[in-house]
Amino acid sequence: MTTRTFATLSHAVLAAAICLFGAVQASGQGRYTWRLGSGPDGQVTASIFSLNTLSVGSSRVIDYHPVLTIACHRGGAPRWSQSLQLRDPVSASGAINVSVRLDNGGEKAEQWTPGFQGRGFSRDGSEGIARLLQAKRLRLSWRYGFLAGRGEAIFNLSGVKEAVAGLAGACGVEMPLS
Repeated sequence: MTTRTFATLSHAVLAAAICLFGAVQASGQGRYTWRLGSGPDGQVTASIFSLNTLSVGSSRVIDYHPVLTIACHRGGAPRWSQSLQLRDPVSASGAINVSVRLDNGGEKAEQWTPGFQGRGFSRDGSEGIARLLQAKRLRLSWRYGFLAGRGEAIFNLSGVKEAVAGLAGACGVEMPLS
């Protein structure tokens, strides 16, 4: 397959995925639907805003919704990752302890990697994505630092299976197994 053919095919798959997400967004869900995008190094992403808000700093002057992003990486390893984007930095030199709860299940402690300038964190691997496919709600909680408070983000996972299927198609990889 030539480079030009591959590029044309990639654009066609990406356009189909965008149409799929456009149809989901047209269903009236607005802010709480999955949005397709692209990231660095050929990533294809699907993002959703949290249901709850967090405040920047100690005042409640600026509230915002954290963003959960699922990414598929074309031709690289790992193939899948998930990340949480924040506006307030998390104070961590190594891994960040994140408490994960799906639906009404028990909490599971995980280690996530801090992002750029501590304004988020991520976790690589398909098992993290696979567990979301059957869930309706995701709750992530973490500490901002040693003396700082806790943060929490709650996400409605409606449409996640379709979003991940669109990413898998756009990246030319298999869906994570649940």
